[in-house]
Amino acid sequence: MNPHLLISSLVILHTSTNSFELCSQDYPDVLQHYTEFPYPPVSVEKENISEPPFISGPSIGEINHYIHGGKLRIEREYRILVVGGGTGNSSLHYAYEFRKFNVEIVHLDISEASLEIARQRADKRGSKIRFIHNSLYNIPKLNLGKFDYIDCVGVIHHLSDVDLALRIFKDSLKDESSGLYLSLHTKEGRKGINLMRKLLHLVNEEDVDQSLQEELEIGKMLWESLPEYHWIFFPFKHKTKILDDVSFCNKYIHKHTTSFSVNEAYELIEKNGSLHLINFADPDARIVLSQSPRNDPEFDEVMSDRTLYQKHEIHERMYSALSELNIFISKDPKSSASLNDPANYVPYFYNIDPSPIFTVLSKQECGIEGIPKFINVSMALNIGNWRDFFHPVTANTLTFYELIQLRKYTIDGILTEIGKKSAKVDFKKLKEELLSLLKVLRRHSIIVLRHSSTPDDSSFISQPRGVIEHVRIINFELPIYTSEWPRWIPSDAKLWSQRPA
Repeated sequence: MNPHLLISSLVILHTSTNSFELCSQDYPDVLQHYTEFPYPPVSVEKENISEPPFISGPSIGEINHYIHGGKLRIEREYRILVVGGGTGNSSLHYAYEFRKFNVEIVHLDISEASLEIARQRADKRGSKIRFIHNSLYNIPKLNLGKFDYIDCVGVIHHLSDVDLALRIFKDSLKDESSGLYLSLHTKEGRKGINLMRKLLHLVNEEDVDQSLQEELEIGKMLWESLPEYHWIFFPFKHKTKILDDVSFCNKYIHKHTTSFSVNEAYELIEKNGSLHLINFADPDARIVLSQSPRNDPEFDEVMSDRTLYQKHEIHERMYSALSELNIFISKDPKSSASLNDPANYVPYFYNIDPSPIFTVLSKQECGIEGIPKFINVSMALNIGNWRDFFHPVTANTLTFYELIQLRKYTIDGILTEIGKKSAKVDFKKLKEELLSLLKVLRRHSIIVLRHSSTPDDSSFISQPRGVIEHVRIINFELPIYTSEWPRWIPSDAKLWSQRPA
């Protein structure tokens, strides 16, 4: 019998499940959990297929930037493996992102119930996805071939042998130019969640025959009894709406969930020397883990001899705001496109319309000596929250934005274009201004880079991930750096401060 069974419109492929068996490393109750409560929760009937699928993973521009050095070409064949794909959010997301590519997406999951929902969703959208019912530990036996990119979200923290899983992923990547997107639960940001999990374990530990549905009912009852100052409601400081049943079970009742510190994540990924943490996928992680705990040069001096890993762990413990880490990983430690190669990389806006910034900048003059002027941009994101970023306004800021918007100039090319308009350009200062701006825009996922050797293609423009709601100009009536520098000014702004020697 052909292992690939055609089930709809010549686009939905389903691999036979007759040979499925749990591995010795698999937890049987994990299979039971996702059989009873397929995750993420979704209604196939109510899903609006006239709209793009839910954003559930990095954009194609980010994958190109971090994994492929900005050198991905649309004409190449591309293979994606989604491990623990559940009810299909990630696989459908990638099918949409790579819709103009010659792409093969393989969706593997241990739960047949989750797979069936994913199949129905893919069938409804006509998405080309190959579904496999099996354990990730069996990947070496499945003859799936090698992949350009592997997505593993919501899985690692439920495994008995994470080291083995990472070795399997490493061996499933095509070459040095391939990579992995991985999510991990964090210790600091999930303190409230973990307290709730421990509470439910204490309440339920004597009743070994209790069903998941019974545990759910007890959990919801306990939730309603929690005081509003309980850790579980951090950072809201008030009671929040209870989750739907599937999400509640996944977060609080799951029998096997492990959390990691940032330092443990580094060690986990890099211990064998053949995988490397390239960067954090989420702006929140990049911001929290890189910002200084105080706007204070003396404190920065204390931190100066710490390793990057140590600084990240200190910042994680100070802010405790990250409930998960989403990470780009590669065999090549230098897989990412880089601002340090200004002659070869083209910055471009890729998932947000910057025109409101242009409008405000076109009406403003730059800051004067000693009184810096900053632009503050507030974005409403599709995931339901907000993000702000700041950067200074100089005589060149609007021109920088306009040239980036054209999507054709390298970083050095932008400097050259500005130099054509003035004979008195201080190129060293101009380059510092531009690179500092690009660092802020990159940290907040406003721009990515592509290599100049690859053609500009609209295929690398993703569906919008948010809209700019508000733009304002702020004047700081203070010297550029003093001990009275306001504590609320974010590190984006402080990056530009002229500190005393």
